[in-house]
Amino acid sequence: MHILFLYQLHSFTTVNKQRKNMAGEGEKLTGLSKHFNGTTMAGRANVAKATYAVMGLLIAYQIMKPKKK
Repeated sequence: MHILFLYQLHSFTTVNKQRKNMAGEGEKLTGLSKHFNGTTMAGRANVAKATYAVMGLLIAYQIMKPKKK
C-alpha cells in the first residue's frame, strides 16, 4: 500500500513537471490562439469543451426542430 502511494505521488509530480514544461506555455498568444491552442493543457481543454458544446447544440437542434408531416 505504501509503495503504491509513493508511485502515484511520483507519477503526479512527474506529470505536473511535464505539464509546466510543455512547449508554448511561456509564449504570448493573442486572439483565439490564446484560448484554443494545442500546446497547453488549458488550450486543449478549451478545444474539448468547445467540441462538446457544438455537439450538444447539434443534438438539441435535431430534437427541437419542427417535425415534418
